Amino acid sequence: TLEDSRDELMEALKDSTGIEEDFRTEELPEPVLLALPEPAEIFSEFSEGTLAIRSARNALEVARNDESSTRLSLYVPTLTASVRYSYSGRHDRDWNYSAAANGLNGSLSLSIPVSSYLPSSAADVQAKEASDAVSLASLALQDANDRLLSSIRSYSMRIGQAEDTLKMAARTERTAAKTYELAQESFNAGLMSANDLASARSSQLSARMSLLSSRLDHLLASYDLSYAINISLGDLQERYAYTEENL
Repeated sequence: TLEDSRDELMEALKDSTGIEEDFRTEELPEPVLLALPEPAEIFSEFSEGTLAIRSARNALEVARNDESSTRLSLYVPTLTASVRYSYSGRHDRDWNYSAAANGLNGSLSLSIPVSSYLPSSAADVQAKEASDAVSLASLALQDANDRLLSSIRSYSMRIGQAEDTLKMAARTERTAAKTYELAQESFNAGLMSANDLASARSSQLSARMSLLSSRLDHLLASYDLSYAINISLGDLQERYAYTEENL
């Protein structure tokens, strides 16, 4: 019968595409759109919680402490004080004890590290090395800040682009699904050939695959941003999520 022939054509269509008619994308979580603030604001709020910034800042603090210790040991004069007390006594023939003498004396000395102030001396070189270590640590911290801010800008842009692509893919998939639904009705009514139906089916599957790819791109971009600022993906989504129909 005609109905049996149509069923056979539908089965052949499924076999040719290799995908069942009830193809779904539920393997991925539902997309969560993000209304992100400016990258500088995200950086200001989360940068101190990242490992790279904490490590660079700690290294700078260590270098500054080392420089302070070095300068104290090389440039600060040393004042030394000493006190000495002496006492002596003796016994006579009858073992009677009598004091003979006692005394108290002391000294005070001031040591100024003159060599530390001489250019190119060992102390001067040591002080410059400590100062250079602070400069290098400061540059490393600035570099870590710049790299993090650049990453935040990049991931925020990727998320925005992924959301635009996701919205377009969702609209395309809805249109393709509706087109295929109408094509099935036309085919069942004998108004469309099997080739045209297969073409509509192929377009629908292609649209669904594009939607799946867009959802994955958006998810990965969101994860990359959450990883960069050292918070969980769930926390990022909870903080900045907004809803939009038909996604």
